[in-house]
Amino acid sequence: MVPPRVPRDTLPVGRRALRFLSEDSAGNLEAAKAASLAVDGTAPVSSVSAGEPKLALADGRTLVAARTPITALAQDPEVAGVAVGVAGLSAALDDAALAAYTGPLTRAGADGAHTVRSQATDRLGNAEAVHERTFFLDT
Repeated sequence: MVPPRVPRDTLPVGRRALRFLSEDSAGNLEAAKAASLAVDGTAPVSSVSAGEPKLALADGRTLVAARTPITALAQDPEVAGVAVGVAGLSAALDDAALAAYTGPLTRAGADGAHTVRSQATDRLGNAEAVHERTFFLDT
């Protein structure tokens, strides 16, 4: 008997019950066994926000000062009763490479637009697309 294989991308997200047994070459069957598993194919979600001082303009831009803390957060949403948790959160300012987020980002450089990027990954390796948010430095 050849063991059945189920491609992991075909399992619907949520909690699943699995029943299985084996058969040897003489046709002897073992007693059926059961296991439960949780399928998580949903990426976590990150967000970036500015602390104080800041000023939200009517056109949607956010002005910040050099001392304004820019923070990133991530959460793994529960979908169909399953969430495995955030494994990592990366962030970067302007052209810097994404790196592990360890605390508020600081802005350096000239007044004007500065872009913060963030990306979260869960404990199964599901990663969200990189998010970008632009703040406007006014010193």
